[in-house]
Amino acid sequence: MIIKIEHIKNNKFAIKVNEEEKYLAGRNWTNMNLPSKDTYIITTKDEKLLYYVKKIKINQYEFIDINNEVKCKLDSNTIEFENHEFICYEKATGIIENISIFDNDKQIAQIIFPQHSGRRYFFLLDEYKNLDSVIALSAVIGECFMLWAGGHSFGFFPIGFKYTYSKDDVKYYNENWISNNFDKVKVDNIYDEIKIDRQEAKADYLKYCKKVLSFIGLGLVFLLVFVVIVILLLK
Repeated sequence: MIIKIEHIKNNKFAIKVNEEEKYLAGRNWTNMNLPSKDTYIITTKDEKLLYYVKKIKINQYEFIDINNEVKCKLDSNTIEFENHEFICYEKATGIIENISIFDNDKQIAQIIFPQHSGRRYFFLLDEYKNLDSVIALSAVIGECFMLWAGGHSFGFFPIGFKYTYSKDDVKYYNENWISNNFDKVKVDNIYDEIKIDRQEAKADYLKYCKKVLSFIGLGLVFLLVFVVIVILLLK
């Protein structure tokens, strides 16, 4: 299955599974009586709560269901769900960050984070479809942090090299995993969307730069006029 996570407003995201909207997620935008008003939640598309998030400490979270039972544990590189642990490996290539998720030595999912786009995508093997909501919520937690930190503000241009955080991340990253496991036409369409988003973001950034430069130019003109007036008054 192919899941699209789309930023719709503030810290709220729509989550589509195979092009059909299935979930909403983000910082709590509802009037639900939860332990923290600022917690992350994921709901059905009609806003029935599935999980809310309890932060244990930095980069450690628990997903709590409507019966106040812990259903999932998340830290910086593992997802524990239904007493089973899945390992996450992170690798960034150019302007796209990739997170590969493994069940032991088997890759089961890959999340792609284009740095310039309001959309995120993840690819999940159908046999692991029960993980769709917890992986989506995990991705949204990371995305909300990046929005808060301004992490995508200047992500319009490729950095021209590959980087990662450990040798394990390199070892477990398979650049062909998505194309080998999912419909080529659908995958190509997603990467076309990413290219269009990048072009639009680049155009918006250039418009912003032109506005800034025009304001600077206008300011210099006023400054020059002011200097000329002062000189004339002093004669």
